Amino acid sequence: MEKKVFENKFIQFVFDEEKRLMKYTWGNTIGLFESDFKEIMGTQTEYLLRFKPQFLLIDNTNFSFPIDPELQEWVNEQCLAQWRTASPQKIALTSTKEIIAQLSLEQIWEEPIGRLFNVQFFDNVEEVQWWLRD
Repeated sequence: MEKKVFENKFIQFVFDEEKRLMKYTWGNTIGLFESDFKEIMGTQTEYLLRFKPQFLLIDNTNFSFPIDPELQEWVNEQCLAQWRTASPQKIALTSTKEIIAQLSLEQIWEEPIGRLFNVQFFDNVEEVQWWLRD
């Protein structure tokens, strides 16, 4: 059963204990500042470490915030390095239609720490379901 565990104006976290699935769903990110993004990433990390899901779905469909290289490095060093201790088996990400935002998301997962995870990008949430079950 899914349970909403966090929400603000930019993102919602839902955890399904039975499926051991955490879903991070980005809403409209217009008006998102770097400080907001860092705070959200810190909160994502906190909840990932608390719930230790086997599977993580990050829905970036509405994500339009371009992540500059310095911020990408910060995500890797401050967040993804900690995500390893939660040991999610699979991380599924939906793609955004915003090209610059999408490229910056992909670059995060191409960094050395990001490559340590089993990560796959999908066009939409529906495509994710089969992959998470395999």
